[in-house]
Amino acid sequence: SVSAAPWLLLAALPFGFAGPVLFTHSTWFYRDLTYLAYPWRTFVAEELQSGRFPLWNPYAYGGMPSFANAQTAVLSPLSLPFDLLAFPAALASFTVAALWLLAVGGGLLARRWHAGRWGVTVMGAVASAGGFAVTAIEFPSVLGSFAWMPLVPLLARGSPALGGIAAALSWLAGYPALGTVSTGAAVFFARGGRDRAVAAVLSVALPAVLLFPLFGLIGESVRWQEGIGYAVSGEGALPVRLWPGLFAPWLVERWRIGLPIQGLWTWWWGGMVVTALALYGVVRTFDRRG
Repeated sequence: SVSAAPWLLLAALPFGFAGPVLFTHSTWFYRDLTYLAYPWRTFVAEELQSGRFPLWNPYAYGGMPSFANAQTAVLSPLSLPFDLLAFPAALASFTVAALWLLAVGGGLLARRWHAGRWGVTVMGAVASAGGFAVTAIEFPSVLGSFAWMPLVPLLARGSPALGGIAAALSWLAGYPALGTVSTGAAVFFARGGRDRAVAAVLSVALPAVLLFPLFGLIGESVRWQEGIGYAVSGEGALPVRLWPGLFAPWLVERWRIGLPIQGLWTWWWGGMVVTALALYGVVRTFDRRG
């Protein structure tokens, strides 16, 4: 068994990042957090507190869908602080909750693979205090979707239904790219064809109430209507030229010479396929031992 010390450390770790804003009147303001997250989340809170469902936002871009805009994360449990508190307190509470899920989820995943106290501590710390999680504080929808991801392989292996639900929560948190990865992980780590089907169906059926209007919004977008292909629309997330990096980062020339600071966002995809296969190998190894 693992002593309580690693769990206490992981549970306290998020407060180290959010403490300066959680216990003061300060808050983070930077780029998307200021110009998108703040007005969108505040509008949703005002609508819900007035007894109206936030379907349409008349104040942004001359009017735009609110609920169908996945980044508003209206149905995510992690959005509750934004619905109840002023934005500075809500952002701090949300950040602590998301980083706590990552810390504890990462630690539990390590423990599932029979790691000792150092393995539990390192896995939880990397998940919650690693570069991707910390830089995602600027993007609440990204951090919210990422927060559920360690729970997906942890739960899908033993219960495909729970793994599918964890993936669905990743979708509802507002970042479709990570929702897609979470669904893939739920299917990937489930046992057998029937379990994989259960995980897949639940992961997309539960957030369907969001996905249908979301894809409807995409269909009405300028990019879709004008036929702008993936080569342009995917440039900011995972451009085609970086696809080889899914297997090995060194296959991409730009990664060897270094990306500009604006391109660091794409790095996290590096080696994802190989990493997933390695994790699957670890799971299967411990399954055989068990």
